Amino acid sequence: MSLESAGRDEELAAGSIALAVVYSFSLIEEPTRSRIDYDRLLPVLLGSSLFSQDGYRSGRLFEDINRDVNEVYTEAQRKLAWPSESSSFLRFQAMITQPLVQTMGPMSRLIAHTVTHLQQPWLIQTAMDDLLAFARILESSWRQCRLSSIDAAQESTAFDGATSSTSLPLLWRSLRSALFAITIILRGVMTRLLTDRALSTDDVAPELALQTLHTLRHLYFILTHHATPSAFSPHTFVNLTALDILSAYPKAASSFLDSVRPSVNPNHPLDVVNLLYYLNTAEHLALSLPLSSTTPLIQVARPYLTPNPIPILSSSALKTPIFESAHSLVLAVLASPQNAILTSHHLPFYAETVLQLFPADISERQFRLAMKTLVRVASPPSDVSSRVPEMAEVLMELMRYRAETGAEELQSPNQNGGGDKTGDTGAVATLVLAMIDSLPFLAPGVLLNWLSLVADSIGYVKVENERDKCRERFWDCISNGEMDVERAGLCVMWWGELRGRERLWGAAEGREEAMMSGALVNEGAVGDAKL
Repeated sequence: MSLESAGRDEELAAGSIALAVVYSFSLIEEPTRSRIDYDRLLPVLLGSSLFSQDGYRSGRLFEDINRDVNEVYTEAQRKLAWPSESSSFLRFQAMITQPLVQTMGPMSRLIAHTVTHLQQPWLIQTAMDDLLAFARILESSWRQCRLSSIDAAQESTAFDGATSSTSLPLLWRSLRSALFAITIILRGVMTRLLTDRALSTDDVAPELALQTLHTLRHLYFILTHHATPSAFSPHTFVNLTALDILSAYPKAASSFLDSVRPSVNPNHPLDVVNLLYYLNTAEHLALSLPLSSTTPLIQVARPYLTPNPIPILSSSALKTPIFESAHSLVLAVLASPQNAILTSHHLPFYAETVLQLFPADISERQFRLAMKTLVRVASPPSDVSSRVPEMAEVLMELMRYRAETGAEELQSPNQNGGGDKTGDTGAVATLVLAMIDSLPFLAPGVLLNWLSLVADSIGYVKVENERDKCRERFWDCISNGEMDVERAGLCVMWWGELRGRERLWGAAEGREEAMMSGALVNEGAVGDAKL
């Protein structure tokens, strides 16, 4: 009866009903819950929590705050301050202590439950419109606030002490609460979408996925503020589910990426956030896009393949994530089968870029993954190999030559105190490991030759434990199922008839011969086996 009598514009009545349901819902038994009119309850819950004056005020949180942000001089330095005694801070503090804001956790779970029990599925589309509008207003309001002009990495030096220790933590804690609540609601929407035939049609499903992705994009500045997006599992589920749905509609995916393409020269921290969102999102959609839509992806990512492409990124907290995401996007585009023409054109440039960046700017894991992916893309049966047959061998030769000629200056940081990013493995050893990782993808016609060349290249590694690591990885690569049947047969031939064992271990090393399990050892000569 309360739901029937309370209109959406009656904030006090709607808020009272919302709080009553939130507080009592866990006490209501299932038979009684089935009698709740969820179709009427959903707009009441959303309106009271996100759009009422006692809730999150439609996302317009920063208009008052901006008027009280001023410049102060601390220790002869000019800094921004949002005083904790200002009227806007006191009003903000009062807002977040309101019951509707304090209960956003259980409120969001109740809204998600309501979404999954609606009798009229079209109400979900209306709710998604509301969520998107809230997120858009919140981001726009944040952009107009002077606080948003400071990157997260500079907050400790750009704000005065009281703002850094009191005002900002309270602000970001409240924003994260809103983000978590909306994400939980979106999880309910995605769950309903996956199980409801009325919502999973070709007309409705991509539209809901687009609304979800736009909503997440507008809230991305909260998620990336001193946090890792992948650490929030509900966000990961919602994001990947929406991307999976959208990837089934290439035209809609292409239009979405066009609509969120970042500016050429970002000059505001929010622009940097949107750039990172675009790179991460485009990586997931690259496989489903037609060739005409993937060229812009390379154009956006290419400037950020180096560590310091533009001034604003040099001191940004998102500098490294953007650098890594740009490389991931380029690899995703180059590895897509439909992009053979594009890959043939851009692969040499990208391989040269990766080799130039290693070992100073990319890690061992990143380098090995990148080079292995490029060799796989350039090897049969890909279309790239038919266009440029020698490309895979050229990549292998570039790594071999770099290991040979750089054997003195690229040794392990443990040995010479170098500043590279290879971790516990030296740069030369990483180059050799990358070649070993690439062996299973080489064409059978060139595999025998490269087995010998890579085995010989292990000799360029001067540190004994790293050399042993390379030998063990080589043996694991050729013996533990990474090769297909044809290549495995060639490995057996190379190991025995072509004396590959001696090339790998060396005749004078005194090591016990690697042999098949169950072999009978000749007692007269260690290393000889009789079958």
